[in-house]
Amino acid sequence: MKISGIDSSLPVVPVSYRSENHTCDAQENREDYIVDYLNDYVGRGQPIETAAGWLDLRNQTYENYIIKTKRTYKSTRSAEYAAGKSLKQGFYVKPFVRRLFTPDIISITHSKEVRSGGPRSGFLLETLEDIGGPPPQYYHFRMPDCPFHYSIFWGIFMAAPGHVQGEVVTDERLVGFIHLRRTGSVALYTLILGHGDYLSDGIMFHLHLEIVKWILDDDNPYGQGLEHLIYGRYYDGGEGRITWRKKTGFEPAYLVHPD
Repeated sequence: MKISGIDSSLPVVPVSYRSENHTCDAQENREDYIVDYLNDYVGRGQPIETAAGWLDLRNQTYENYIIKTKRTYKSTRSAEYAAGKSLKQGFYVKPFVRRLFTPDIISITHSKEVRSGGPRSGFLLETLEDIGGPPPQYYHFRMPDCPFHYSIFWGIFMAAPGHVQGEVVTDERLVGFIHLRRTGSVALYTLILGHGDYLSDGIMFHLHLEIVKWILDDDNPYGQGLEHLIYGRYYDGGEGRITWRKKTGFEPAYLVHPD
């Protein structure tokens, strides 16, 4: 396919938002909501001019995925090595209820004055009151009802006995998070942010690798049929974010959904 304005050396990848026509009660609203995000990265009928950050999950195992990431950055420069640093320091990963950790989320968003090569802006300037204030109670996470259409906040945590969110005791501190959204065979990261004090500990590599491991687990119904993971426009976000994409196996690609 030859389209004016695109780099012919990059792959053009056809994607479908439906996974074997699986449906759920909330599919229509959730799919429309997620597709609004996807329209920035996926062309309709033909590629858009900006390459997406694309991770190919088709016929993939976690072991082979790790091998692939090491071809670009070996040894102590690899994503696996960085994640290992985080693991050794006691950080751990799990999904969570966003409403429970709003104070920690504000701590994360305000932890660096410069993000992606520029000053904080947009949602990074929001206050605790802007996002609903502290939680009024403890919220327990439960997996979405549908494994093919969902929205999950994944977090990386450190044990912190006595730590509170407002007046709610959590005994743990959220230090980074990724918002994962899926519709059919496509998922994307709509938010990814780590606390500035812990980025050098490899926390965001650790978080991402745990999500990929979860997706590629054969026994996980929430990963079945998921073929593509998207993280923004590949060349956006400055050199640091581009390097992060390279280390974690994302590639530049033009994604196309049939009309």
